[in-house]
Parts: sequence; C-alpha cells; structure tokens
Amino acid sequence: LSLDEAESMVSLQGVPEAFVFDGVFGHDVAQEEVFEQTCQRMGAACASGRSGSVFTYGQAGAGKTYTIFGSMDSVESLKEGEHRGVAPRALECTFADLNAHHGVGRFSCRCS
Repeated sequence: LSLDEAESMVSLQGVPEAFVFDGVFGHDVAQEEVFEQTCQRMGAACASGRSGSVFTYGQAGAGKTYTIFGSMDSVESLKEGEHRGVAPRALECTFADLNAHHGVGRFSCRCS
C-alpha cells in the first residue's frame, strides 16, 4: 500500500491503477487535523439549516471507531484532549454555532 497525501491517492502493489479520493490521511496524522480538513465546516452548515453526515469505511481494525470517537478511556476523554475524534469535535462546533445564534430563532438538533 502506498499513500500519497498531497495527491489524495492510494496505490496498491501489483495493481496498475491508483485510487483517488477527496482526501487521504496517513496513520500518524493528528485527530485535530482530520477534523479540520473533513468536518469543521459541518457545524456552521448545520446551524444554517443544512444536514451533515460523516461516514467511515474500511476493513476491521483500520481505525474507523477511533477516527469518529477518538480515545474512549472515559467520558472526560470525549470532552477534551488531543485524541478526541471527529464526532465530539463536530458536536462541540455545532453547539457553539447554535449558541452564537441564540435568540435568532428555533433550532432542532438530532443525532443518531
């Protein structure tokens, strides 16, 4: 497996084609960087009435749960710390944006 983050491309040994994605991240990238490049704008979009969704895909053990939730050592680890995943960070941004619009209208927020 060869990963080219600059070109957002993944190549497999023995396969002539490369797979191009909107973005790819190496195993050593920080959770904050993944969030900033993929989900940060979603909070503001949700506060503006748009729906948001995050989808992870990959083989077992690839890090999907860690990417979404981060280190789940305790409830506190979901609230703060550099290992928080994109879901806690996105919720924090969404509610910060909603609080910034406090008194402007009514909001309905559902998470599943």
